[in-house]
Amino acid sequence: MDGLQVLERRADEVVVALDDAHLLQGLVDLQWNLEGLVESEVTTLVVDVSGVRRLSAPVVGALLRTRRHREVLGGQLRLRGLSPAGEAALYGTGLAAGCDSAEGLPRQGSARD
Repeated sequence: MDGLQVLERRADEVVVALDDAHLLQGLVDLQWNLEGLVESEVTTLVVDVSGVRRLSAPVVGALLRTRRHREVLGGQLRLRGLSPAGEAALYGTGLAAGCDSAEGLPRQGSARD
């Protein structure tokens, strides 16, 4: 997938990495790349945000739109790599629900905390 690094691909799940370098390319590119994955055959889209220093409101909005589209198609969006503080910050959005543990991921230098 152009613009997003695919970390893992299974028949029903794909894991992509989102980091600050991708966000510098622009929100339109991010939304375009996420939409391409939404339209694919995978049931579960996992976005690893461990490389993102700060999840800005526009990025959270793009993730929320992607989650809604994924759910309409019978799939789901999960985030991976959030710290407990990051999960708490996203709690009200519903994005933190079912998110994979950040345990074992580097925390220093990340504003996920």
